[in-house]
Amino acid sequence: MKELETLTKLTETLVNPFITEWKKQGKKVIGYYCPYMVEEIIYAAGALPYRIRGTESRSTAHADEYLHSTNCSSCRNVLDLALKGKYSFLDGFAAVNSCDHIRRMFDIWRKGYVNLPYSPYFLHLVSAPYITKDYAIEQFKSELITFKDRLAEYLGVEITEEALRDAIQACNESRRLLTKLYEFRKRDAPPISGAQTLAVVIAGTCMPKAEYNQILGKLVEELDSAKGISEYRARLMVVGSEIDDPDLVKLIEDCGGLVVADYTCYGPIYFWDLVDESLDAMEGLARRYLRRLSCPRMVEEHGSRTRFIEKMVEDFGINGIVFQRLLYCDVWSGEGAMLAWKTKEAGIPFLSLEREYLTGAVGALKVRIEAFIEMIGDVI
Repeated sequence: MKELETLTKLTETLVNPFITEWKKQGKKVIGYYCPYMVEEIIYAAGALPYRIRGTESRSTAHADEYLHSTNCSSCRNVLDLALKGKYSFLDGFAAVNSCDHIRRMFDIWRKGYVNLPYSPYFLHLVSAPYITKDYAIEQFKSELITFKDRLAEYLGVEITEEALRDAIQACNESRRLLTKLYEFRKRDAPPISGAQTLAVVIAGTCMPKAEYNQILGKLVEELDSAKGISEYRARLMVVGSEIDDPDLVKLIEDCGGLVVADYTCYGPIYFWDLVDESLDAMEGLARRYLRRLSCPRMVEEHGSRTRFIEKMVEDFGINGIVFQRLLYCDVWSGEGAMLAWKTKEAGIPFLSLEREYLTGAVGALKVRIEAFIEMIGDVI
């Protein structure tokens, strides 16, 4: 399919034709790292939000001079690329206090160790609460207003309520289309693989939403009547740390499993919940981003995460869960242990993997995944 090929290719490089064309028009690109960053504010300012990935990284030699090896290797690979000037196409970097590893990476960026392409360069850290009560929503809303005002000043624009609403509508449309895409994966023979699905989601974080929604809409229409994938040994769900490399999911699928669902920050955590368009724009954004499907940084939401995963297991006909955690990822460490207990009680096969960001040494992972799928085959 032409649309699937177009979107998949965008995951292979940091810069793609959409970004090149955007920059040719004199428009700005603002990088961000975590799905708790509010894309809509960047869009409403007339800039393109670009979710930073470690694509094209081959080592962390430079980053290891600034971050200890016990820091998340995703952050270290991203920082390594930044130190090499690979993000020179960005006009700014906005981060969220998602975890200590991201904070340290942002601090190094902000302190000037990263050779920025020019000055002034937009840098901003949004402080997101770790709870979801009403007073936390108010605090987060205040943080977002500060971010909006600083970005508007930097770009020399006014971010109006109308612009925010237009951005919300565009992002909500992406979310609706991605949810439809996931619905196809409930079928006995899904028309799209897990690796392809991840690539499609990633594409939406590195190109303009208008073009993305148009291409994704056509893809959803084509997939609705497309022939499905029927040759697989087990239906799997991937849960855990950030995955921005479809090759990792492909590795699982090459072992005989088909990944038909996931719970990661390039999956439902990113797009599942809509912004309530009936609310004031900033109120709606604050509520959606703080109370949507959460990652384990929101400790009190463990129960709702577990219930959502259990529901996906039922709805998507899951035979087993592959939990993968980036080495030294603190927030997913305890979550993985608690999820292992829950799945054992429910009788759901569960495989726990620790991995580095770069997937060069795949031998040990492959052996464990193949054995897990073999074990599932003996059960189902």
